[in-house]
Amino acid sequence: MNTKEHLQQNSASEVRELIDSGKAAEALKMLQQMIVSTPENAELYYLLGDAFYQKEEWNDARQAYLKAVNLHPNMTQASIGFGDASVELKAYVEADQAYKHALQQDSSVAKQLALCYKSMGDALTTDLEGKASYCRTRMRLNWIATCYRRFKRHLLLCPMRCVKQDSLRMLNKHKLKLSV
Repeated sequence: MNTKEHLQQNSASEVRELIDSGKAAEALKMLQQMIVSTPENAELYYLLGDAFYQKEEWNDARQAYLKAVNLHPNMTQASIGFGDASVELKAYVEADQAYKHALQQDSSVAKQLALCYKSMGDALTTDLEGKASYCRTRMRLNWIATCYRRFKRHLLLCPMRCVKQDSLRMLNKHKLKLSV
């Protein structure tokens, strides 16, 4: 590792600490400077996405995560970040595609994706409340059912038995609410 790469790695660690401590604005300033010097570094765009996500700047987060995935297609967490930001923007189809891509890249993220699908199902349910159109309601209910089926399927891939049982109980309880 040359000196420039070593400095870049240390700076990326500092940025991660800033984001984790809730200082996204500071992290953004550092990242923008770092990206100028190394524009092809996927990790920097991933961190940029995390900083924007923390600031609830969903479009910017999505663009940063997408750039990270384009630079490094196997970057699973960037795909998941793109999906999460897409859910916040109610872009559910894109979120679903991003989550599927992440699972194809790394099957060990099944538990994390189960929670992502649960969140997407919850967002769809919330989004559905107050909607009058029958067609839109029917389509949303189908999407909700799909999200919860994927939630359950990904949970079954998880090795943690106690988490699975609690989550499946919660899922069955939620299904009852949907069918009423």
